[in-house]
Amino acid sequence: MKDELLINNKLRVKESNTNLVISTLKKFHTATCAEISKNTGLSVATCGNILKRLLESGEILDGGFESNSSGRPAKQYTYNKNFSLAAAVTIHEEQSVRLLQYAVADLYGDIIEKNFKRHEEITSSAISSLISELTLKYPSIRAIGFGVPAIINKDGEIINSDISELNGANIYELLKTPDVNIKIAADRSPALSIYGYHKKHPELKGTISAAVLCPQVPPVGAGFVINDQIYNGYYNIGGEIGFLAGRFLNEFFPEAQSFSKALRDTMFTVAAIVSTINPSTMVFMGTDFSKELFGEIQRCCEELFDPLYMPELVLLNDYSDEYIRGTIQIAIDCLNPKVKLVME
Repeated sequence: MKDELLINNKLRVKESNTNLVISTLKKFHTATCAEISKNTGLSVATCGNILKRLLESGEILDGGFESNSSGRPAKQYTYNKNFSLAAAVTIHEEQSVRLLQYAVADLYGDIIEKNFKRHEEITSSAISSLISELTLKYPSIRAIGFGVPAIINKDGEIINSDISELNGANIYELLKTPDVNIKIAADRSPALSIYGYHKKHPELKGTISAAVLCPQVPPVGAGFVINDQIYNGYYNIGGEIGFLAGRFLNEFFPEAQSFSKALRDTMFTVAAIVSTINPSTMVFMGTDFSKELFGEIQRCCEELFDPLYMPELVLLNDYSDEYIRGTIQIAIDCLNPKVKLVME
């Protein structure tokens, strides 16, 4: 029993330190063994052994020698961004047409292929067929991200979706592939869209971002990024603001009927988000947010909130790029292990 524990501990140390070296090299793209040792806290000998194994597996590449070093040039190593690929599949509705958008990206999020397919109905077989097509074309796909306008509960079941034919479906069944090593991640469209926006704007790192998404099929939805990660709440319904805007406001605040429904629902959503999440940036996504409506929202916010805690308001009518990039990112996140230093 003691020997088994010792072996397990050694394997965990080895795996953790390998992940630490990979994460460091991914961050710097190219680095020497000494640089990796300095940034990880691991010994040069430990880093050298790990780099040798990774070079043999193809996860890293030989980067040649330093050109500007004094004395003997040090060997460099480059992170192989194509060692594994990530796929993303998103669903949304546009002018009564249902779109299945997909993309394949390397581990830095650079897109290799992106396209979409139009469907009258998005069935389970349509999604499964697309996944099979992508994994056959790109055998290096190791993770799949999936975005849908719906709640996905803890068991992976899709509920309360705008795409009614998917209600009751399970994402693990939808995205199942013959390769059991492919990892799966899924989330709601508003959360993924704000995650993509947040990642696209490095200046937002460390801040809180929120999206208010106005789909063509009501209700309004919201998504949040806190500590640079999607926040969904305990039951994965964080951002399902339609429960409030659609019921609480309409039933208990009839005096708000003087506003248009779009403005009324949106302002209630904004007030709820600002008073609870208190974001630094709030992005209004979707073609239904016209410039005129956005102007009204800005004026209402100026009246309602103190300038000291009013977030920056941004209008983004076409959020398809943010949506797909956020979905790619959650797939990549699956392949980025949480690492910590474990001394050998």
